[in-house]
Amino acid sequence: MKYFLLVVALAVASFFAYQEMKPPPPPPPAPVIPAVPPCIVDNANLAKVIHAADDDNKDVRLQSLEFLDANWCDTQAQQVIFNKLNKDDSPEIRAKIAEQILAKHQGHDVSQNLIWALRDPDASVRVAVLKALAQVGDYSTAPNVTTALKDPDETVRLQALKTLTTLQNLEKEQIEAEQEAARRKAQEAAQKKQELGAGLW
Repeated sequence: MKYFLLVVALAVASFFAYQEMKPPPPPPPAPVIPAVPPCIVDNANLAKVIHAADDDNKDVRLQSLEFLDANWCDTQAQQVIFNKLNKDDSPEIRAKIAEQILAKHQGHDVSQNLIWALRDPDASVRVAVLKALAQVGDYSTAPNVTTALKDPDETVRLQALKTLTTLQNLEKEQIEAEQEAARRKAQEAAQKKQELGAGLW
């Protein structure tokens, strides 16, 4: 009986010892990041939507432009939106293209087309363009925004100041973030050098 209890005790002790020495389970697999979704329509159907962007009814035109925005991955869709920003007959649509569509995107072409639209004859469009530039956040457009400070319309001048303030704050935040990253990198390098030096003694 004593031997039996001894065997059981040894088995239990061995089990717990194994649990302590057992390597930890492997980490879970990294989450699968889905690829950028493809454009929704094929070229043939996209051509029909592009044609609708010239419809006589402005609501139809706007709806087609919103659909093209959903297919921003297609360069044809982008080009139509850029063209309508400068050439659509309706100031309302030109303003909505700037503030509701292009403001969501970034890139050189977006910034350049918005800068060009600062020459729009309608003040409400120019205001919308300035708001869009603030949302895009491209600080390189600041010199172009400053030209709007001489606009004959006071609402445009006011929005130009608001946009400049936003761009300045965004640039300041980026500079501070870069400085902080550089400071941490230098601190980590100094600490590593110190640890290596200590290991030589």
